[in-house]
Amino acid sequence: MKKDISITQKGFTLIEIILYLSLSVLMVTLIAGVGINILSIYQTAKLDTSLQYNTSFVVEKIKLITADAISIQWPPAGTNSTSLTLEMALSENNPTRIELVDGRLVLQEGDKTPIFLSGSQTALSAVEFSNVTPVGGIGSLRIFLQFPLLKKGNVVSAPIYKDFYTTVNLQYP
Repeated sequence: MKKDISITQKGFTLIEIILYLSLSVLMVTLIAGVGINILSIYQTAKLDTSLQYNTSFVVEKIKLITADAISIQWPPAGTNSTSLTLEMALSENNPTRIELVDGRLVLQEGDKTPIFLSGSQTALSAVEFSNVTPVGGIGSLRIFLQFPLLKKGNVVSAPIYKDFYTTVNLQYP
């Protein structure tokens, strides 16, 4: 006697495979997009933190320098300039000059070697020293600094700017 054996095959059809592959590609694309977005946010936050640190350092250094100054030689009272020249109590530091050179703030004290106040990863896009000394008053400066953050020598596609305003006074005699 002959037996009739029917074999049922279980497996995926071509349509099911295409559907599963499409869903897999969609899921991978969504996950990669979220990952890239998180990485971008992290990088922006890291650059902003670096910028804040550098700005604070530069401003504190300028405050320390001006605290030891006797008078403001440049800019004259009531005017603005991109450079600052101070007469210092120590004659070997005369004149002390702070100016913008190639996007970085440079400190020159007398005949000493110039030093950079701003870091290599940041560059100033604007600096302004305003001599706001009142008639008969001690020296007062209003300082404006604008830092765009740089990354590996190129401006970031959406630059982060930090504008900083402060006022400093020379020490009383």
